[in-house]
Amino acid sequence: TYKTEVKVHNVVGSQDAATVFVESVGEPHFYTYAVVPIENKRKK
Repeated sequence: TYKTEVKVHNVVGSQDAATVFVESVGEPHFYTYAVVPIENKRKK
């Protein structure tokens, strides 16, 4: 439901996933990260 614009600071690869570190643009100001799974078999 909510949308916040973020700036990506770093992407770190790991086995079957990538960790993305972001900072929000504007208010509320915060830093966070997301773990994004990667499917090697389907290339997604």
